[in-house]
Amino acid sequence: MRNYRISIFDLLFLCNMEDVRNKYFKEQWVFITVYVVVLSVALYFLSMHNREDGHIILNQYWHPFFDQFFMYFTHIGDGIFTLLVLFIVSFFNWRMALVGGVGFVLSGGITQFLKKIIYDDVKRPFIELWNYFHYDSSSHLVEQYGSIQYGNSFPSGHATSAFAIFTFLALYSKNKWVGLICIVMAILAAFSRVYLSEHFTEDVVLGSVIGMGVMWIVMTIYAKYVEPKYTIKKL
Repeated sequence: MRNYRISIFDLLFLCNMEDVRNKYFKEQWVFITVYVVVLSVALYFLSMHNREDGHIILNQYWHPFFDQFFMYFTHIGDGIFTLLVLFIVSFFNWRMALVGGVGFVLSGGITQFLKKIIYDDVKRPFIELWNYFHYDSSSHLVEQYGSIQYGNSFPSGHATSAFAIFTFLALYSKNKWVGLICIVMAILAAFSRVYLSEHFTEDVVLGSVIGMGVMWIVMTIYAKYVEPKYTIKKL
């Protein structure tokens, strides 16, 4: 039994951070691949158009079904949804729920600092494109949504929150197909902010990077330095 404990100890404590990263990459390569592809397309789109022209182009593509769909789906990016998910996870693994909470708070804190302190003068599409939305008959607003904001556009808090919580769920699940569902949900939640004209594309792009990046780092640190300690205590 002693040799067994030593082998587990070696496995958990002598591995380096690269081992943990490789583990996550192998488990969630679908998640990462889809995100990189969509992010690349978004960055290419931003390189071809300024944020105002790009938003007008995207605003031309709408449908009554998506008006209703995104009007409700966008709330997945609310903090309330994240807290609900973490509350449910806490019944199965309270430590992981706490880790998810840390990632959520850190990513959200960075985004709020940027949008309210550094880029507090950046206006939302409805204000920046005032003439377009008020005098161009081709413009489209989901009026039923009824929650158009005016300032603090960059970056998107909803995109940050959505990517943080779905990155957490993907890594927690350790299943690539769950990861696929998670990345699709996160992308749709982020795009809903552009569709509803609550944000420009660049807002949700940065929000997604912050949300996913911070949560990935927090989960990696936990897997490397914290989780092994509790595993050893159980032996």
